[in-house]
Amino acid sequence: MTAPPKFLWPAEGNEVSYDEVQRLIAYPPEARDVTLIDVRGKEEFLQGSIPTSVNLPLDELENTVHLPAEDFFQTYQFEQPKPHSKIVLTCRSGRRSALAHQKLLEAGFVSVLNYPGSWIEFSSRLPAKA
Repeated sequence: MTAPPKFLWPAEGNEVSYDEVQRLIAYPPEARDVTLIDVRGKEEFLQGSIPTSVNLPLDELENTVHLPAEDFFQTYQFEQPKPHSKIVLTCRSGRRSALAHQKLLEAGFVSVLNYPGSWIEFSSRLPAKA
């Protein structure tokens, strides 16, 4: 697989579409410069999630911003986002990811986008199983 093009970060706005998420997940996380974070609870996340997304529950989000990087990785199994990191947030319907978006902006993160369709839209477009 060739190296992915840089994810086209919107010049304005704070949301991404289903098609933009599809382009993002076409590449493994280590080959791109964007982290896709699902803010649902762990059990809900395990029932189904957007491929390549990582889980950071909304109710734990604020406490993780100041965790030492090693503790964060040990708990969540992905690299702790920095204030300059590119992040796309998702949940079940877009409500919790919108709240997480606001919390991260208030914490000083500058490159955060919300996928308002979230799991409901994404899963509705999955091919039907035979």
